[in-house]
Amino acid sequence: MKLLEVRQLCIDIKNNGKRFPVVGGVSFDISRGEILAIVGESGCGKSITSLAIGRLLDEKTAAVKAENIILHSEKASIDILQASAKELRSIRGGTIGYIFQEPAAALNPVFTVGAQIIESLKLHRKDVKDYQDEAVKLLQSVGIPDAQARLKAYPHELSGGMQQRIIIAMALAGNPQLLIADEPTTALDVTIQAQILELVYKLCKERHIGVILITHNLGIVARLADKLAVMYAGNIVEKGDSQYILHHHVHPYTRKLLQSVPLLGDNREKLPTIEGSVPSPGNYAAGCRFSDRCDRCKALGAKALELCKTQVPPENEISPGHFCRCFFPLTDEVQNEK
Repeated sequence: MKLLEVRQLCIDIKNNGKRFPVVGGVSFDISRGEILAIVGESGCGKSITSLAIGRLLDEKTAAVKAENIILHSEKASIDILQASAKELRSIRGGTIGYIFQEPAAALNPVFTVGAQIIESLKLHRKDVKDYQDEAVKLLQSVGIPDAQARLKAYPHELSGGMQQRIIIAMALAGNPQLLIADEPTTALDVTIQAQILELVYKLCKERHIGVILITHNLGIVARLADKLAVMYAGNIVEKGDSQYILHHHVHPYTRKLLQSVPLLGDNREKLPTIEGSVPSPGNYAAGCRFSDRCDRCKALGAKALELCKTQVPPENEISPGHFCRCFFPLTDEVQNEK
């Protein structure tokens, strides 16, 4: 059963009387018990897309439009863009839980961990009779030892891994049906990273909640994600089953990302890189936004390059459930040659 449907999401940033397109025509969906990973370089629009789902962007500086953003909760289906302020207060931290990038910045330094978790419980869990006891259970569920004592701690008294677990506990406090995790392992050592990711995976499958996982780490995608969306310059350029895309990708950008991943036993002295950088919103190409950096269309000649630079490629279904936005998707033979 589908939990979230996003159709043709567009986000413009307003600055000095001008509007700059940051995200354009993004569509995806996620079901219960499913993990959708969104990957791409920094500046591709991943985080701003996740914030738009809960209407967390400042409406004074960000203009959000979409055909719809439908959240199919257990009680009713809600169009987020049409939701009232009261409905949004119930959705944010309740139906939708957020795990933000920097736990130290997301936690309030002047309140104890317990106070912050209990605040969320009071707002979203009217069924709870003993908030203190429920807060202890939440900390125990995310693997924090001596949970009763930790409730009295302030964020600065905890390690980075502990802080991230507190953020997850706070996100779970409202009993969410959708969990949005924006690079939840940033700045954590590899051991703690593995523990946090295993925890997110376990919570997804045991509680049957949907998870949107934003990450740069394709190893995480291979290990945890059910579905994958590859994002570039505000567009989703390829999406579908994660394992299928990892092994049968057809977009040149996806190929470049995968080629840059180091592998055990790889004897290359230097990893391949993508020349240039992600263009700023005011400098997007009129056609395919990857055309300036794409070796594929350049190799095909002037006509192909002209097409890519001037025409927007449609999103085509390459195979059942596998979508790609490219005029010249890679064939299996081309992938093998690379």
